[in-house]
Amino acid sequence: MGRIRALVGGQRGEDVVNASAPAPAGPELEDVVTFPLRRDAPPTPLDLERLSTCPLVQMFVVGRSGSGLVHAFLDGHPEVLHVPHTFKFYDFVAAHPQLTSLDAPAVARLFAEWPPLAFLFDSHRSVIIGGRLGPSMRTYVRVDPGRFAETMTAVLAGHAMTVRNVFLAAVLAYGWCVGQDVSRASVVFHHLHHGDWLWPERLIDRSNYSTPLDVPAREILKADAFVVSLREPYDTYNSHVRFISGQNLPDTQRVHFQEQFLHLIMQDWDRLVVASHSGTPVHVVRIEALRGNAAETMRACAAFLGIDPSHPELERLTYYGFEWFGDIYTEASSRVHGTRPKTVLDWRDRWYCDTLLAPDARQYGYPHHSVPLGSRRLALAALSAAPPAPILFDRSIADRAAQQAAAALRSRERVEFARRWLELRATA
Repeated sequence: MGRIRALVGGQRGEDVVNASAPAPAGPELEDVVTFPLRRDAPPTPLDLERLSTCPLVQMFVVGRSGSGLVHAFLDGHPEVLHVPHTFKFYDFVAAHPQLTSLDAPAVARLFAEWPPLAFLFDSHRSVIIGGRLGPSMRTYVRVDPGRFAETMTAVLAGHAMTVRNVFLAAVLAYGWCVGQDVSRASVVFHHLHHGDWLWPERLIDRSNYSTPLDVPAREILKADAFVVSLREPYDTYNSHVRFISGQNLPDTQRVHFQEQFLHLIMQDWDRLVVASHSGTPVHVVRIEALRGNAAETMRACAAFLGIDPSHPELERLTYYGFEWFGDIYTEASSRVHGTRPKTVLDWRDRWYCDTLLAPDARQYGYPHHSVPLGSRRLALAALSAAPPAPILFDRSIADRAAQQAAAALRSRERVEFARRWLELRATA
C-alpha cells in the first residue's frame, strides 16, 4: 500500500519517565499518577497548524479482534499522536450541535466536563484499561481536566472553530498532558472502536451510533487511511458468546445480547468491505497474525502508517507509557495471548456466518469458509427451514412449547436480518 509519510525520529517526552513510583505494599492501595507532569512549554497554535498537515488514520474493528492490542503497541511510538483509549468524539459532536459557534474556552471546558468522556480523565472509569497498568496492575492515571482545558484553549487561539480543529486540538492537548512529544508526531491516530458513525446509512441495527450528525462522520474528519483489526468469523462469534456468558445475565438477556453482537459482527464486516472500496488506503491487522508474530505484524502496520517500523516501543503493550496487561475481560498478560482451543459452533451458526461472510472471509485470509449449497439465496432458504440453533433457546422459559416458539421467532428474526444485510451488501 505504500508509506503515508516519510519517517520522522523522536523520543517520548522525558518528563514522564519516572511518572509512576513503585506501587505501595498492600493490595488495597493504588498508585495514582496525575498528568500533566511537564516542565516544558505547552503546545501553541503553530503546533495545531502543523498537526493539521499530518495524516489522520482511523482504526475500527471487526468483532473482538484485538484493536486494543494494536493501539497499545502503538502507544509509546513517538511519531504517533493519539488519545490512549477509544474516545467518543462523534458522540460529543452529535450531543453539542452548537459546537462550532462557541469560543475556544467554552469548547475546551465542554469537552473536559462532558460526562461520557470522564474515562479520559480517570482511567479507573475505563472498561478497557481499568487498573491493569504498571508492574503491579494497580496504577491509575488521571488527567487534570483544568490543565487540559487550558492547553486546548491555547492551541485553538486564532483558528477557525471547525469540528476538525476541535478534534485535533483535543488530541494535541491530551497528548501533551500525558507526556507525548507532540513536536515529533507525524501521524494522528483515532481509535473508533466499531466505527458505526462512518457509514450510518448502512446500519441495520444500531449499537454505538445514536444521535445522527448533519453529515456522515467520514465527511467531518476525512481519514487519510484506515486500520482495521480482524478476526476469523467463527472465532469472533465464539468470543462474543463467551463474553456474554461471562456477564451472568438472565437467559432472556443472554440470548438478546448474543444476537445483537452477531448482527454487530456482520455490520463490522460490511464496513470493512465498504472501506476497501472507498478509495482510502486500508490496512488489516489480523489477531491471528498478532498471536503468531506480534513484532512482525506491528512492523508491517508501522510501515503502512509511515512511521519507524524498527522502534522498540512497537514490541511493548502500554497505555500512557505504562505497561498494560490487557482489558478486564481476559486473563491478565503483558503479552498477546496465544491461540486457544476452538469451540465448534453448531452447524446452523456456522451456516449463518458462511452464508453472509464466506466470500469476504476468504478474501481477507480465512480460506476455509465457503457458501453452503454454492448460493447465498439457497443457503438462506435452507437455513429458514432448519430448526433453531441451540444458542437461541431461552432456558428460563419453563414451558417447552413456549421455549421452542420463542427460539423459532428468534431464528426467523436472524434470517430476516440476513436478508436485509445481503440486500445492503449488493450495494457495496
